[in-house]
Amino acid sequence: MCIDDPGSRSLRSDEFIERVNDRLLRHEGTGIQVFEVHFDLNSTHSAHLDKWVQFALKSDAQCVRLHLCKNGIPCPSHSVTANRYNFPLRCFGDGQASSLRKISLTNCILGPMNSSSFSSLVSLALMCVKIADSGIQNILSCCPVLRFLRLGRCHDLVSLRISSETLLHLEIYYCKKLVSIEINSTSLFFFEYDGHEVLIKYASTPSMRTIATKFWNRNCSLLKHLNDMKMIKKVTLTFLSPCEEHGFIVYPKKFAGLKFVNLLILPSWSNVLAVAYLLEATPYLRRLRLEARSGQHNYLDNVPVSSPVDFSLKRLRAIYLGGFAAQAPLIELLACLVRAAAGLLYLKIDPHHHLCKGMGKWVREDVGDEAARDHAWDAAKDTIGPILPPAVKLVIE
Repeated sequence: MCIDDPGSRSLRSDEFIERVNDRLLRHEGTGIQVFEVHFDLNSTHSAHLDKWVQFALKSDAQCVRLHLCKNGIPCPSHSVTANRYNFPLRCFGDGQASSLRKISLTNCILGPMNSSSFSSLVSLALMCVKIADSGIQNILSCCPVLRFLRLGRCHDLVSLRISSETLLHLEIYYCKKLVSIEINSTSLFFFEYDGHEVLIKYASTPSMRTIATKFWNRNCSLLKHLNDMKMIKKVTLTFLSPCEEHGFIVYPKKFAGLKFVNLLILPSWSNVLAVAYLLEATPYLRRLRLEARSGQHNYLDNVPVSSPVDFSLKRLRAIYLGGFAAQAPLIELLACLVRAAAGLLYLKIDPHHHLCKGMGKWVREDVGDEAARDHAWDAAKDTIGPILPPAVKLVIE
C-alpha cells in the first residue's frame, strides 16, 4: 500500500532495495528475458536504480520495465512527479542495448537518446514521463525499427509530430496540455487517442486500418478525408455529450471502406440522430457495436425524431449492443437499424457495460442489481423482439 508518512515510506523503500540488491548479488546474470521494477521509487534512489538498469543490460535482457509508483499510477497524495527518476541513457552506449527490444517507463524523466544505442528497440511505452515534443522526434529518429509507441499522461507534450516509416501502432491518452497531433507514417495501421479534444492531422497514413478517437468533451465524427485511407476498415468513436440540441452532421459523401464501427454513446435523442446519420454514410458496414454508457441518460419523452430518408445498410450482418437499459432513444435507434439492415442475421443485446481497452478488446463491467438486469431483458424482448425478421438470431445476455 501507499503510505503517506515519509519515514514509513522510506523504510519500506530501503527494505525493498535491500532485498533486490541481495537477489541480484545471488544471480548469475544470465538467461534474463524481462527485468521489471514495480515499486514507488524516485530520484532519491537513483544510485540503486542505475545499477539495476546496468544489470539488466549486461544480462542481455530483451525487456526493461520501470513502473515507479503503486500499480503503475502516480499517487496523488504526495508529489511523486516532482522527484522523478532520470532514466540512465548514459548506460546505453557502446552497443550495450543491442538485445533490448522493449522499454516501458512510468514516472520517469527521459532525456535525448543516442542514435546508435537503440537499433533493436521495437516497443516503447511512456506513462507519466517528463518528455517534450522534441524528445518524441528524437526517439523516432534514434529507433530505426520502432513498431509500437504508447504515450500516456505525458503532460509536457503540446504539439506532437509523429514521423516514422516503421511505426505500426500508436496510442496517445490523457496528455492534458496537448493541442495538436500530426502523423506522417506510411506504415502505421493502428492509432488510438483518448482525452480532451485536440486537432489530429493525418498528413500521410496510407496504411491505416483502425482509428479509435475518444474525446471527453465533444462528440466525434468521421474524418472528411477518411476515403484517402484506402486500407481503413474500422473506427471507434464517442458520442458522450448529453445535450438535446440536434448537432448531428449530414455527411455529403459515403465512406465505402468502413466495414466495422464501434460507437460509445450516451443515449439521448441528439446522439441517436448523430449516430443514425453517421451510419447512413457507411453503406458497406458489416458489423456495428454500440456501447451505451452509464449515468444520467438525458433523454426526453415525445421528442420528434427525423431519421435519415432512404436509410439502407444492406451489408450489415451483426449488431452488438451493450449497456441496454430500455432507454427510449436506443430502442428507436435499434428499430431504425433493423428496418435499414435487410440482410441482418445477428443481434446481441447485453445490459452490461463494456469498456474498450484498445486493439478491439472490450472489458465487461457490472450491470448493477438483478432487478435492473431483468427489466432490461424484458424490455428488449417486448420492444425489439417483435420487429425482428425471422432470419435474425436474437441473443439477450
